[in-house]
Amino acid sequence: MALSPYADLAALADAASNGKLSQNQYRLLMVILQGLSQELPGFDLNAYRSGTARDHWDLLTSCAPPDPAAAQKLASQLRPEDLRPRDAAAAAALRNTLSTLALPGNSPAPPAPVLVVYGTDDPLVPQAGVAAAVKQACAKGDPIVVNRRIGDTTTTNELVIQTSLSWLRARFDGQRPADICVGAT
Repeated sequence: MALSPYADLAALADAASNGKLSQNQYRLLMVILQGLSQELPGFDLNAYRSGTARDHWDLLTSCAPPDPAAAQKLASQLRPEDLRPRDAAAAAALRNTLSTLALPGNSPAPPAPVLVVYGTDDPLVPQAGVAAAVKQACAKGDPIVVNRRIGDTTTTNELVIQTSLSWLRARFDGQRPADICVGAT
């Protein structure tokens, strides 16, 4: 099962460039940038951060900040310009890097069906990226079952959790899903 999967985050590069990141996406982008800086030699963090983000990066990206209240206060002070790529070339480089890392990529087909659940109005996970990844996976023959929650902002509600667990239980009981890739386009 994949609930609101971070399947393709390339859209975050454009949102950051256009100053359209949601408040919820600031930390997500910061964690992504931090990870890229650790994995890709020559990745220039300063091409993607300035102001409060640059000045307090370690505190804002810490998993366990020494002063959580201070970290929360700083996070609330972030503005779109703090995470705007410095120029079009930096935005394009980030978009291309994130596209390269997107699912399904060249990975082999999963051995069992995968339930993908996502909300069309999720303020954190770009739904266009999930939809594109599902479409690509289905085009290459991967066994994907899609549960697109129109208008939902989250997939962590009682109905989704119970439906997903029932779906999973049916797989363990040997039932094969009849709706592979229905709704993937």
